[in-house]
Amino acid sequence: MRKAAFGACLLSGVAAIAPGWAQNLPGSQPNAAAASPSSTQHDGRSPSTDARPQASLAPAAPAPAPKQQVSVAALTDGELTGASGVDLGDIARVVENRSDQKAYLVVSRGGFMGFLDKEFLVPADRVAMRRGRIVAPLLTETDLRSLPVYGRSGDQYRELEDSQTITIAQQD
Repeated sequence: MRKAAFGACLLSGVAAIAPGWAQNLPGSQPNAAAASPSSTQHDGRSPSTDARPQASLAPAAPAPAPKQQVSVAALTDGELTGASGVDLGDIARVVENRSDQKAYLVVSRGGFMGFLDKEFLVPADRVAMRRGRIVAPLLTETDLRSLPVYGRSGDQYRELEDSQTITIAQQD
């Protein structure tokens, strides 16, 4: 009698786990849908039986740099440092485009004691504050010379007052 009860328990336990065990055996295909090429992954596993999360192959988007408000007075008369620590020039003023309200730093470069220098418009969104210094980390001297030259005679830009602020990136 004991043998019969033990055999019945053993048989019911094996019957309960056999379908799951058979699905995990190499080469076993529990249903026709898993055998079709359209529903199998490149390694032969059925997507419905693999419960592990799949890693994304897309690169993660870089986190946006934190922004900070900086007064025009804190920017003017400062030096702009470019890529590789190169001095790009002195920030003479900060202006705003009248049509799109974008801020630009007017960077003075060249000349002698303020004479015969050129003033270039550097977009504020290409500038950051790093350890108290004003930097344009992706801007080279060649890039600076290719930027528009600032001319005071036009009405396209308005000069911002020292008490006004602009938003620039903050880097550590």
